[in-house]
Order: sequence, then structure tokens, then C-alpha cells
Amino acid sequence: MFILKRVDVAVTALSLVLFFSLYLLKRRSTLRILRGPAASSYLLGLEHDLRVKGLVSILSQWSKDYGTAYRFPGCFGKNFLVISDPRAIHRVLQESDDYPEAADIKRLFEMIFGRGVLWATGEDHKRHRRVLSPAFSINHMRQFLPLFQGHLNHLAEKWNNALQGRSQTINIIPWFHKVTLDIIGESAFNYHFGAIENKPNELTKTLYDLENLGLDQSPGMTLAVALPRYIPDAVATWQAKNFPVYFDRIAKRYLEVSNQKAREVMKEAGLDLSGGGETDEEVPIGTGTERDVLSILVRANRAEDPRKRLSEGEMLAQMSTLIQAGHHTTGYTLSWILYEIAAHPEDQAKVYEEIKHIRETNSGGLTSSDYDSMSHLNLVLKEALRLHPVLPTLEREAMKNDVLLLDFPVVSRNGKTVDAIPVRKGQRIKVDISSYNRLESVWGEDASSWNPKRFETSESEGKTQTQVGMFANILTFSGGPKGCLGWRFAVMEMQAIMTGLLERYEFSIPPDVEIEAGNPGLVVPTVKGKETEGTQLPLKVTPRASA
Repeated sequence: MFILKRVDVAVTALSLVLFFSLYLLKRRSTLRILRGPAASSYLLGLEHDLRVKGLVSILSQWSKDYGTAYRFPGCFGKNFLVISDPRAIHRVLQESDDYPEAADIKRLFEMIFGRGVLWATGEDHKRHRRVLSPAFSINHMRQFLPLFQGHLNHLAEKWNNALQGRSQTINIIPWFHKVTLDIIGESAFNYHFGAIENKPNELTKTLYDLENLGLDQSPGMTLAVALPRYIPDAVATWQAKNFPVYFDRIAKRYLEVSNQKAREVMKEAGLDLSGGGETDEEVPIGTGTERDVLSILVRANRAEDPRKRLSEGEMLAQMSTLIQAGHHTTGYTLSWILYEIAAHPEDQAKVYEEIKHIRETNSGGLTSSDYDSMSHLNLVLKEALRLHPVLPTLEREAMKNDVLLLDFPVVSRNGKTVDAIPVRKGQRIKVDISSYNRLESVWGEDASSWNPKRFETSESEGKTQTQVGMFANILTFSGGPKGCLGWRFAVMEMQAIMTGLLERYEFSIPPDVEIEAGNPGLVVPTVKGKETEGTQLPLKVTPRASA
């Protein structure tokens, strides 16, 4: 009896300790001060709602309701800190060692891209960027303009053959994916994919297989995406190797195919990571004499201290990263830009007049200075990039206790104004790119509307001194040390493609078509009422008489 009483007392005491420990942990949570939407389910939180109801529109509404910093209930009762405040974002993105990708995000990057620049953190990331940087210098990027123009001409030939001088509706997205794949293949690796010629390509198929995984909007998929956050690295690695699920197999296949293509390119070009091959080490890096990005990477890698060079696996990982970033996401971004141009004929007309003016003095290949001089073209590009970030959020994790200061204070749960958010080590943070890009306190009361003129002066690029983005202070290319290394390449490519298309064609939206943002992992154009048919952007294309 005495022993039973002692057991009862011990169980009761342990229960009380556990209860008060959980209670104190909850009270200690630094996010308790913040407002936020309430979860309808402990297991799903509100993550499932974001997947099925439209991530961008929901985040935008929450940003208006709760301000630039708030709590967001995720799966399994885990609270996220969501930020769209420029000062808080600047801290998180600039101090990338203090706020790296969480372990499960790193595993995802490694699974899809290998151990490349997206995967690397800390000193490893600096080593990767140091080798990659010469390939993305502004002088080297300019030499690709004739290549951009040549592939655009090839695309126009295909369209002209199909149009036969008449207006027709064309689904733009597949064509943009083809032309961007051909461009990235030749500029990055001197490799000819032949996508515009419909040459069979397993790489493109594996990319679409990855994208289609995002179309599964079941609660089970929401939980499957969240579960890896709670699985230790060793366990997750063992599971992926020994009992791969469907996603693991698709990701592994993409990495295998992209690595295979990179090896083929290296072999054909005579490039050797060990120091042999045809590349002349006496040629200065980034002089413009190299044929492609890969050649520069190999040369830059050999110029490094042998202890700091990228391994063959790391070099191959850069290839898979470049293919995805320079092909898939760029294709969708171009689609959104052309959608906005089609939706705003007055801006389309202004850009066309700029092109005609440039052509009066230059009938040959346009230069980067020519593109930069077309002010309205560049206003349109910036505004479309602002409104349509293909990657709408970034996820980071705090590596230490910290305090995030806010440019724009928020109202706390008890009604007080808060301009600093305490953050504990391990806190998951969602950087809300889409809401920052449409923040009224930064971009004005018309932040959610189309208005390219907001970029007419540098002062209009955000009503705050805090600079966060790589380009025009927008976050579409991310920011900080882990911001998009190839953003200049992307901007030049967009300038060349949009100029070439608008010079030849007039674009409009068919009267029976309404375009909205789908979210299969990326924010992509879909036709309202036909979401299950996948990404689409049907536009009416009319050849110009003067083309």
C-alpha cells in the first residue's frame, strides 16, 4: 500500500512537472505577444489552407490584418513568425549565418540540386559564391545579348510559321520554357538542348514531374511536407536511401539527369576539374573570352587554393541549380511579365514606341545600353517583377536568441505598439516576399495595383531607407549574401526577349479568359475554372504589320 502511494505521488508529481513545464514553455514563447490567425486544426494548423486557397492572397490579407510581423500556426502546433517588415527582413537575409535555411530545407535542396550554392551555408557558401561570382560579372553577362537575341529570333520564326500573318491564341508558357532552356543550355554550358525544335529532353520531363508534385492538395501531402521538420538528419537520410517515397524518387531522378547533362558538357568541352583540358589558365577570369559560364567556373575553381576548391560533386550541383533557376522560374517570370503587358495596352504601346525610336538609329543587334535607355520597358519589368514573385516566401531558422527591430511597428495582442520582436533559437521564420512587394507602407496606397510609374525615380523604390532586394529594392530575387547570383543575367534576358516580342507582335487577353495565380510550389499563371489542367497563359498574338 505504501509502495502504491509512493507510485501515485511520483506519477502525480511527474504530471505536475510536465504540465507546468509545458505551461512555462508556452508562456516563454516570444511569439505570444503577437497577433495572428487562429488554427482550426492542431495537425494541419493553417498550412493546408495556404496550399488550397491561394498562398499569396491569404498572406496578403493577413499582412493587412496583423501588420508586418505576426504569428502563423503551422502543422503539429508549430508557430511560425511571418515577417514582411523591411528592417526585420534585412536582418534575417543579411545575417544569413544567424538565419540559415532549416535542416529540412537544406535536405530538400541537397536532394534536388546536390550540394551546390543553394545548399551551402557559412564558410561553404562563401567558397561557392567566390568561385561562381566571376561567371556572373556584368561584363560577362553583356556578351550573352547576341545569344538571347538569336534564340528569340528562332522562337519568332516558329510563331510566324504557326500564325501565317493572322491573330491566334497561343499558350505562352511552354514556349517560354523552351526558349529559356535553350538559352541557359548554350550560355551556361555551351550545350544545345534543341527545346524550341521539340527535341526530346528527359531533363524537362523531370522538372515537370517535380512541379506536378505541388498539385496534390490533399491534407496528407500537407502533413508530408511538414513532417521532415521534426525528423533528425540521420533518420531522414536513411529513410530517403532505403525507403524512398515518390517525391524522393522524382527528386533523385532530376539530380541524376542534370548531373549526367553536366558531365556530358564537360566531356564535350574538354573541361577537367583536376586541372587538365583545353582551358588556358593564362587567360584572365571573366575577360569575355570564355564560351560559357561553366568554362569560367572551371577556371575560377582552379585559381582557388586547392583546399578551398569545389569538388566535382559541388560543381555538378551548380549545374543542376543553374538549369532549374535559369529555365523554369525564368520561364514563369517572363509569362507574368507578358501577361501584365497584354493586360495594359497603354504600357504595351509606350514600350513599342521606345523600340521604334531605338530602331531609327540602330537596325542591328541592340546593346545593353540600348535596353537600359528604354525607360518604360524597364519600368514595366520592375513592376511585373514586384507584383509576381514566382517564389513567394523564404523560410529561415534562428540559430541564436535575437531581437528583430521593425521599421513599421505592429499592434500586440494586448493592444500595445511593438517595434521589436524577441526571437528564440530554433524559431522558424517565413519571409513573406509577396506581401513585402505589395506593402502599402513601402510602395504606397496603390501597392496592390499595376503602376509602373512608381519606379520613375530611385526615391520611389520603397518609402523606407532599409534596402532589402537585389534589384529595385524588390524581393523577387531575394536579398543578402544568399540572394540570386544571376539576377543581372535574368534582367538582361527579360529585356531582350520582351523587346524582341513586342517589336514583332501585339498581345492581348482573350475575352473569355481570366488568369489567376496557381500555387504548385511556385506562383504560376493558371486559367480560372481550369486549375486542374495545370499552368496556362493563353494570349491572343497578332503579328505587327511593320515586323
